[in-house]
Amino acid sequence: MIRKFTTSVLAATAVLGAGLSAVVTTPASAAPTREDAAAADVCLWFPDGPRGASVMVTKDKAATHSGPAAVCAVGDHLAFGTYVKIECKYTNSSGNLWYYTDHSWIYSPYLTTPSGTVRSCGQPS
Repeated sequence: MIRKFTTSVLAATAVLGAGLSAVVTTPASAAPTREDAAAADVCLWFPDGPRGASVMVTKDKAATHSGPAAVCAVGDHLAFGTYVKIECKYTNSSGNLWYYTDHSWIYSPYLTTPSGTVRSCGQPS
């Protein structure tokens, strides 16, 4: 009985092993939406201006992005408790508030609320 089981397992392994190269495919991805395209338009946007309020990162491994949208490339991750200086703020096409800091773009819920007024970043050029 064990011999028969072992033979069956070996045969199945050989069949699976031979067929894996034909079965492996890249995962399907969703078609980009109009919102993704609009958000991608702000990637690689780095406004100039004076640094303002210092705020603290409130999420461990908070991502910094190349623009004010989740679809923009992640450049780094900041530890909880890291202080950053805010330069300006921007609300993207999805209605999410982002801050441009001395570490790049950070999604606002990952930072303490700045005191005082934060200037608008304006619109990407």
